[in-house]
Amino acid sequence: MKESYKIQAELLNAILRQIELYSSGKKKYPNLVSALGVQISGLMDDQIDLHSRLRANWRVLEEVNALALDENSLSPLNEHQCLVDRTLENIITIANTELEKY
Repeated sequence: MKESYKIQAELLNAILRQIELYSSGKKKYPNLVSALGVQISGLMDDQIDLHSRLRANWRVLEEVNALALDENSLSPLNEHQCLVDRTLENIITIANTELEKY
């Protein structure tokens, strides 16, 4: 495996771990959004499609976070929870599909 693919795989696995921590209640939502933003930013520039698909999903999570923080909440508002769940599922699917290529 090329070194760049190894780094990509590590970042994708880290993204999946962050989501798992959040889903199990071990990570607060704002921390999840922040961690995902950093990890997605670390993806290689030659993976423009992957980066843009993950970044688009992350922006949804970031907007939900901003709306929650406006209401002094560290969790997504009830009306946004379904959107968060779908978005996280999208990210999981994208990451797992990409990992299958390695």
